[in-house]
Amino acid sequence: MPQPQQAPQGQQAPQFEQAPQPQQSPQGQQTPQSSLPPQQPSLSPQQPSPSPQPPYQPAYSGYPTYPTCPPYLPQVFPPAQFAQVLPQQWQAWWQAKRRTQAAKHDYSIIGWALILIIGVWLVGASLVTVGVALSHNGENIPTGLLLLLSNLPLYAIAMPLSLLVFRNVPRLATKRFDMSPGTFIKLFVAIVPIMYIGAIIGNLVSAPFTGDDQDTLESALVNTDYFSLFLLICVCAPIFEEWIFRKEIIDRTRKYGEKTAIVVSALCFGLFHGNVRQFFYAFGLGLILGYMYVRTSKLWYSMLMHALVNLNGGVISIWVTSQVDDKALMRAMEQSNDAAMREVQRQMGGLIIVGVYVLIMLALFIAGIVILVRNRKRFVFFDAPEQLEQGTGVKTALGNPGMIVFLVVGILMTISALVMSKIPAEGSFGVDDAGSATIQLQMLGTLIG
Repeated sequence: MPQPQQAPQGQQAPQFEQAPQPQQSPQGQQTPQSSLPPQQPSLSPQQPSPSPQPPYQPAYSGYPTYPTCPPYLPQVFPPAQFAQVLPQQWQAWWQAKRRTQAAKHDYSIIGWALILIIGVWLVGASLVTVGVALSHNGENIPTGLLLLLSNLPLYAIAMPLSLLVFRNVPRLATKRFDMSPGTFIKLFVAIVPIMYIGAIIGNLVSAPFTGDDQDTLESALVNTDYFSLFLLICVCAPIFEEWIFRKEIIDRTRKYGEKTAIVVSALCFGLFHGNVRQFFYAFGLGLILGYMYVRTSKLWYSMLMHALVNLNGGVISIWVTSQVDDKALMRAMEQSNDAAMREVQRQMGGLIIVGVYVLIMLALFIAGIVILVRNRKRFVFFDAPEQLEQGTGVKTALGNPGMIVFLVVGILMTISALVMSKIPAEGSFGVDDAGSATIQLQMLGTLIG
């Protein structure tokens, strides 16, 4: 083996082990290299060495998320590194495909969690109501007591138990933001026309099936004591429903798109009510509540809004309408004008209360329309870290086994609510009525928009 030449006098020749790269002599002459072949990298020249993965960055620089949540998808598909060996033009297609598969997987788990809630609720409510009916030995059961007890399995057992399923979908950690009182009030006013328009649509759709008879849920609420009513629809419902339909569902699906997560949570919220009259306004309410939660990531805002809406629709409105005996007015009007005038004078105080309430709600309705029109372009949405392709979000979210089964069950509940027997309007149940009334309460009873 030939030896390397000596460096100029006064300089030490570079050793091969210490300096594999050639060096320049002071006179600008290059020292000869070793005749040994240079070391080759472990990879072939045609295959580029893998570069280290850069730290995770959101798809949109303004997306309010901390990088504390690992940006990996559920491993129901080959690992992401597989895409690196694909041709460049195929990598975008593969990434979109794996993102769609992951979204279907996660939304399907959400659907099965909701099915678990419904199943445990129906079984538990049936057992509780049968036990209450048997313990009363033929006596009447107060409506408020039956409503509270039949929904105890929902809030105390079914919803907490669903976390065993929900936890299989990772959450997306996000920043939290405050909402100004002015914005909160504007959103509350904007909800009023959405709720009333939804209620009108629901009444029109259900009218051919129910006729002029009083709605079962309305009958139950009217004949329930105010304490039970307030506890059920202003405390329990906002806390537990917002926890499930906003926090659990949106936190675990917003990574695939904010709009899709809001729409799907609102759809599930509407179907969970189990009746046509409530579906449309509950869906509209769910859209606003979902937007509030997505923009703040603080659950108490949507809880408070939900409680105020229920307070107005389920307590205040019932108290206002109870101030007027509409049946007595109708009978007096059928008799004569004088009889009608006397009845009006007798109920003048109640009529004034109803009139003031109607004027207030009419003003809020008009103000809400103005707010929605003027601020229609101010609703802000950001691209999520795993944003689905435009136009595929809802199709992907609903086109999976779990959500399909939930949609079928929810639609069947809604249809059955139109044809099932009515709750007696006297405000209590006999043991003979407990079976049909309980099923109807299970279908309709608690999830008041």
